[in-house]
Order: sequence, then structure tokens, then C-alpha cells
Amino acid sequence: KQKPFIIKNIGDSPGSSTCRKHCIPSPERYCYIKEAAMYERMLERQTPPTYEDMILYCGGAGTLFQELNRMLRAEFHTQTLIRFPYGKKNGWGVKHCKKSRYICDIFAEAGAFTVMLRMTNRQFESVYDKLSESTQREIDGKYPCGDGGWIHLRILNRVQFDDAIGLLLVKLGEKRPV
Repeated sequence: KQKPFIIKNIGDSPGSSTCRKHCIPSPERYCYIKEAAMYERMLERQTPPTYEDMILYCGGAGTLFQELNRMLRAEFHTQTLIRFPYGKKNGWGVKHCKKSRYICDIFAEAGAFTVMLRMTNRQFESVYDKLSESTQREIDGKYPCGDGGWIHLRILNRVQFDDAIGLLLVKLGEKRPV
């Protein structure tokens, strides 16, 4: 069994020869050990990550993770909270809400990230035909809740990212084209 993501304080030189082979250097005084399996979430509950830790943990998807969080905060004025919600398996994520209205959670994963959101069936139907097949399958298999359901959309590339944007625009009631 692989160990979860570990943050280890190594002093003033994150790029020192003792950690260069197995770690990602960062401007902070930490070494990020990459021992997580692909798509594993940040499950070390006792070690709250920073936003920068989460970006690094997402690997190649880190820029998309950063872009989505930035867009939600800047364009839609969402409030954010880094939290470890819903038990042991979801890990650390960024919660977005607008006033008291829940928008989504974005969970950092090794090499990816997942957007979790709840929408009504009407909202899903309004954008369904414009989404990729993989996102349509996620919607078809949603966890039912009231007159809609919850989906967990893993983001690995720009197509999935654009699908997440389209869903979030509908959730936020925006009229911009998807």
C-alpha cells in the first residue's frame, strides 16, 4: 500500500542533494515527497496543506486547478475555504460558496483534481448536449439527491476543464456561452 502525500520540513534548502531525486522543490521550506498513487487525494488530515501545496500536488493539472479556483474567486466572487470534508476518503479540497450558497468543492489529487457539485436535473439537461461523452457518463451516473444529484468530475485535460466551467456557469446562473 502506498503512503499518502507527506509534507516534510527539511530546513532552508528544499532543493538540497538529500531530496532532489524524489521531491519537488518549492519556494517554501518544505519538500514534497511524491509517494501517492495516481489520482490519490491528499488524505493526511493532521497536515493541512496550503493552496500552493495543492497546486503542486495536482502535478500537470496544477495550472488548471489554479485557473479554475482563480476564475471562481475573481469572476464570480466566491468565498473559499481549504477543508477536509465528508469523512476520510475525500481528502483536502477547496470549498467555494457565494454568501451561504454552496457552489462546489475542488479536491486536489495526484496528477489531477476533482470538482464535486450538486445540480438539479433541469440544470444538467440545459447543458448536457454541449458536454463531452465522459462528462455525460458522469451525469448519467450521478448520485441522486432531491430533483437532481451530485457528480464528481475528474479533470485531467482542457476538455474536461471546459466541461466543468460549463456546468459551473449553469450552477451560478450565468448566461455566457459554454
